[in-house]
Amino acid sequence: MVSERTGVEDSIVYNAQRIPITEDYKPIYRYLAEVENKTPSKLLSKTSKPFGGTYSESDLHFSSTKIENSKISLVIEKGKIIVTDKISGETYPDFIEFVDFKDEGDTYNFGPVENDLGQKSEIISSEILRTGDLQVVLLVKFKVGETILNTEISLNKNSHLLNFKVEWNNKTKNHLLQAKFNLKEPIKKTHSQDFGTLIEREFDPDYDIRKNLPKTKGLESKTNTAPMDKYVSAQGFEVVTKGLCEYEVNKNSILITLLRAIGIISNPKNPARSTPAGPPIKVEGAQQLGHNRAKFSIGFGTTPDWQKSVNEVYPYVIYSK
Repeated sequence: MVSERTGVEDSIVYNAQRIPITEDYKPIYRYLAEVENKTPSKLLSKTSKPFGGTYSESDLHFSSTKIENSKISLVIEKGKIIVTDKISGETYPDFIEFVDFKDEGDTYNFGPVENDLGQKSEIISSEILRTGDLQVVLLVKFKVGETILNTEISLNKNSHLLNFKVEWNNKTKNHLLQAKFNLKEPIKKTHSQDFGTLIEREFDPDYDIRKNLPKTKGLESKTNTAPMDKYVSAQGFEVVTKGLCEYEVNKNSILITLLRAIGIISNPKNPARSTPAGPPIKVEGAQQLGHNRAKFSIGFGTTPDWQKSVNEVYPYVIYSK
């Protein structure tokens, strides 16, 4: 049982005969339960008994620096995150980090600074936050620059996905915050979801936008950034996001955009575009100062089974082959 937020229960909100009162505002809980493999319609049926049947013992194991099950493991060792795909036996050292770059662009284009190497995160603490037979949660605190990223990493019984919930207080303007995953080989091709299907994209993994900024008027830099809906994969690694819709390829890394903090619609001094896109209208709200939250899940699988991973993260939006 996990308290996600405070509010008014749906049974009251959607009852036309009931007016919510102050006493109805309370913690809203999310419950975890193991159920048989049934369709959502049967799980919601009043006559079905989804909690019946025989279930296997939990395959979850944990410590203050490790969570694992029979399919995947995450270990923190010497300040690095090591992830192992236990199905294939592949281990990925120094696999997950957060990076932050300066952004002198606008709401149209990311505007990189030519010699900006960015700031990399460091792990400052880790501890087990919650445990149970169905789920364990590891709380890892990262520091990138002056920002603390409170990151809950959860793993469910028998799941091949590690789930991330990142929360932080954004006090910085004009920057790009990304989650970075370091694969084994340069990334030349990705598959990302768009309109319910997968789109294959090819990349030059050695392309660096900071070395290709326009020097003459009327040009716009090519980018290794692409859109997605909920899903992107490369080399058997996959990411399912909740509301995050942009990724970047850089050498052997795939980066998911968590936040672009920017304060102008069209910046006439945008380094990536030598011609303004319109009037320089300020939009301070786009800096997204204050509390921010990002959610995504990662795992390993084959591209033809991408619907399985999306369905696990979005259990009520069922994709079928």
